[in-house]
Amino acid sequence: LFLMLRTLLPLILPWIVRWARDQEAEILAAGVPLSEEEKRRAVFVGVRDPDRIRVQRVDRIPFPGGPMEKLARLAGFAPHQTSGLCLGYGIYLRSDHWRSAWIIAHECVHTAQIERMGGFETFMREYVVQCLRDGYPESALEKEAMLTSADVMEEYP
Repeated sequence: LFLMLRTLLPLILPWIVRWARDQEAEILAAGVPLSEEEKRRAVFVGVRDPDRIRVQRVDRIPFPGGPMEKLARLAGFAPHQTSGLCLGYGIYLRSDHWRSAWIIAHECVHTAQIERMGGFETFMREYVVQCLRDGYPESALEKEAMLTSADVMEEYP
């Protein structure tokens, strides 16, 4: 199954990236900037340009249906149960977790990963492969986000 999905990834990835870029543009237009404390945490986790980040409050994290949602569920990611979603410099936060320091720090780790990897497409290709191969919670990029966000919360509670 993993090999079949990995073969389909080059066909699906451009669609994922296009959707993510559209969502990021909406967040950047309608979202709010990080607070000074949130910016300090973002820098701590490795974000180069925290002033670009915007956070948008939503009742439910938007997620495309169809093959993207099926792919996410196969990897162990429950898109509509998640509290936050990083799409480059745009971060969705669910209303019941609005301004959660830990979730914002976690999503900022993903922003730092995207910057470090040279862009959303490269990041997403690796992230999807890791999630399909290892499972969402066990993927290296997700583990890094979990551990680093825990570290920043110790440093900046």
